[in-house]
Amino acid sequence: MTPRHGPARRPPVQRADAVVAAALAGIAYASLARYGWIDCSAFGTTLLRESSRVSGSDLLGNVFAYLLLGVALGFAWLGRRPGGRAGLAAALAAGGLATLAGAALSLSMEAAQACLSGRTSSWHDLLANTAGTALGWLVARFAHPVWLAMLRGQPGRRHEGRLAAVVGLALLAWALAETAPWVPAASTAVLRQNLKASWAALGGGPLDPWRLAARGGEWLAVGLALALPLRRPALAVLPFAALAVAMLGWRLLLPIGHAPSAAALATLPVAALLVLTVPMIGRRASAVVALAGAVVAMLAYQLEPGYGPVRAFRWRIAMLAGDPIAGIQLAGWFAWFSATVVATGHAIDGRTARWATLAVGLLAASEWAQTALPGRTPDLSPIAVGIAAAGFAAVILAGRGARAARAAPG
Repeated sequence: MTPRHGPARRPPVQRADAVVAAALAGIAYASLARYGWIDCSAFGTTLLRESSRVSGSDLLGNVFAYLLLGVALGFAWLGRRPGGRAGLAAALAAGGLATLAGAALSLSMEAAQACLSGRTSSWHDLLANTAGTALGWLVARFAHPVWLAMLRGQPGRRHEGRLAAVVGLALLAWALAETAPWVPAASTAVLRQNLKASWAALGGGPLDPWRLAARGGEWLAVGLALALPLRRPALAVLPFAALAVAMLGWRLLLPIGHAPSAAALATLPVAALLVLTVPMIGRRASAVVALAGAVVAMLAYQLEPGYGPVRAFRWRIAMLAGDPIAGIQLAGWFAWFSATVVATGHAIDGRTARWATLAVGLLAASEWAQTALPGRTPDLSPIAVGIAAAGFAAVILAGRGARAARAAPG
């Protein structure tokens, strides 16, 4: 007699749960990790009332941090629904609870900050955090079906769907870093000034070789990574051209001082030519060159000497304790590098763990090398971001997708 089995149970812990935990840890660290002392003597008069001035960078940082939390909560909840589907009433109820949870977390952080001398407790931070959580839930609601479709892929080509998901996340992180501070200036005068600044920089003498290597490696890694999940890799030049135009055009609209760099403009034609020709050799060749571009870009950025004294290694995540926009920008850039290394390595030999280890190891080695470079501030920030991004990419690409990639022809 054949035994009867009930419906398959979903595992109690899912990938999105780890993202929720990481978001919570990042929010707690960013909210509480400042130098100072603890003094709760004026708690009643300082809670939510220490600052009435709204800072644009702090506002963006608060919304972004809790938006990530809202997305992670949404994915974790939808991942436990049959087929990842949910009715409108259930989604609204769960979204309301998630938003209340984000508000409660924010209130607890603001209460703690009311006792910290190095922080301020303000009501507008609470509102921004709550709004960010709600916005993140909405993003998850619409993005989750697309994400599931990418992971499931097509019969016989599931590994390409997973690879496309990782490449897409890497490019999203890169675009986030490239378009900071994200808010365009509503003035044609700014556009004309940025155009003049970019043109003048191109004709302003020899270009910085460090910047050339960094920007050229970025373009190459971005363009050839696009080729990896495509059925026709040679067509990667089309989305690459669209992405490059969008990124450069957006930077021209940002406030003065954020115009496209001369190095980015000078290296784009060469990168476009390679994105057009290298995929004709094969998918594995594209992966190798993309990997080399990402590594060159990272090393050029990390090892460029600055101005100032040599500093010892700081065993803290400094990017979460400074300017929010700069922190998000750096986190996005290092996440792009780590996920790109894992994606390209997966396309080379179908393995993931070794490439995730390589990405984190290169970041750690470059940070340690900065202890001998003037004007650099070596710390744990790139390593922590690398562990999170490379680990997440490796988990997505592991399993049947890895075996299929190893069996696929080069």
